[in-house]
Amino acid sequence: MSATVPVVALTGSLGSGKTTILNHLLAHRGRRRVGVLVNDFGAVDVDALLVDAGSAATLSLAGGCVCCRVDDDTLDSTLEQLTSTRAGLDLVLVESSGVADPATLAARLHRAVRHPGQAGGLLHVLDARAWADDDTLLDPAGLARADLVALTKTDLPNSVPVDEARRRLEPLLRTGVPVVDAPHGALDPELFADASAPLDDGPRQLSLAEALPLPGGHQHVHASTWEHDGLVHPRRLAELLDGGLPEAYRLKGVVRLDVPWGARWWTVHRVGGLPRVTPAPRPAPTSRLVALGPTLDERAAEVALTHVGRDPQEEVAPDDHAALMRWVPDDLRPEWARVEG
Repeated sequence: MSATVPVVALTGSLGSGKTTILNHLLAHRGRRRVGVLVNDFGAVDVDALLVDAGSAATLSLAGGCVCCRVDDDTLDSTLEQLTSTRAGLDLVLVESSGVADPATLAARLHRAVRHPGQAGGLLHVLDARAWADDDTLLDPAGLARADLVALTKTDLPNSVPVDEARRRLEPLLRTGVPVVDAPHGALDPELFADASAPLDDGPRQLSLAEALPLPGGHQHVHASTWEHDGLVHPRRLAELLDGGLPEAYRLKGVVRLDVPWGARWWTVHRVGGLPRVTPAPRPAPTSRLVALGPTLDERAAEVALTHVGRDPQEEVAPDDHAALMRWVPDDLRPEWARVEG
């Protein structure tokens, strides 16, 4: 199981195809254990009934939108259970109701997710046919907060072609946010779950989604991996996390730093524009960084990742370390890196 558990928000209007994408991810999860938090706006958990029984744990919050339940800690406590080491999950998917405000949901998840949970970004689903002739059907708030946009129903007549969709959506998205084709809800699960979980299924009963396979394959993710026997330069790593490789949906890895006052090994993670740096639970054989993205230029990514390596003779000043430590959560930040005032 991964040292951290990504928590991915799945948003989109009613009928956009969120449940279809969710079922595809569950059907192609390999041996990963996936927790699903389904929210339906109403007293009956309709969405939960539509979700394939391929998740390790399927829970539901009925009676209201999760992002609007501000008077209780239901979301917080549920996520704490799903991301706990005891639960043994590798990924948590939060499918919001179609009336949820994506920005509010993303903010709630950011506050609620605690280690070993880790914010895994916001996936916004768009029906490519519904807004073919009417851009007013787009959700500017959802698009502005999205870390990844998935176009569904692109295989149907009168849908917006993927290339045209990217052009029309670009002004509404943050720089570098990928727009991917998801025919029949097909998305590569490598975008969301860490690869440390074994992928071979072994003998088991087929799920409903596998017994009735979805037509078509998913768009594969491009990846670039860098390994280094030595140290990394903290400032250059901080610059990479702070806007470098914007086309990378995810950056992740473990690195070794020459920090005389704190941990030597650190895990790094970025989804969309949200970096996070935490002390690693154990040393690793080498420093290793991975960039993932559906439109990633692998050669450019290799150059950018290699740039964070540190020459053995290269000096590093305390403010170089502080540049990276600003991405460490306050409760985990070493005392020497705390900023007063």
